[in-house]
Amino acid sequence: MFKNYAHVGDIMNREAFVRRSGDSGLISIDFLGPTGSYINASINTNKYPCGPKFESRCTSYPYGTAVIKGVTYKTFYMRQTKNAYTANASFWTTIPAGSLVATNEATVGDTHSDWKLINYVRQSNGNWIDVPGGYVFVDTGISVGSGYNSIAFYGSW
Repeated sequence: MFKNYAHVGDIMNREAFVRRSGDSGLISIDFLGPTGSYINASINTNKYPCGPKFESRCTSYPYGTAVIKGVTYKTFYMRQTKNAYTANASFWTTIPAGSLVATNEATVGDTHSDWKLINYVRQSNGNWIDVPGGYVFVDTGISVGSGYNSIAFYGSW
């Protein structure tokens, strides 16, 4: 990853990162850098080809699926208790570790790229609950742990 044309870090195998913008050629990402800081950098994919898996979104690697109100959603497992926020960044609730969340969107927060859009949360009784306004953002934990074995919001990568 590069910032001002300087190498600022590497993405390891199965490590999560956030793709902010860009198409082939120059991609802007946020990731947990080598010093433990959550940073933004760009990748020149013409000079440093990354391959098709790098282009994949988290929704390509769900924990599982669930049919909710007749629609099949991709599910993700919350390994740690994390807060969820409404679209205007107001606290909504805390999602306990062990919960499943569901979405089909790869969208992250505009001001908090470490927050992931979700549409449903599964309660401990197995029922899926609607979230306010149809979607909220859950803290993925990526800003403090991005490895497949440490990230709070996990699929199957």
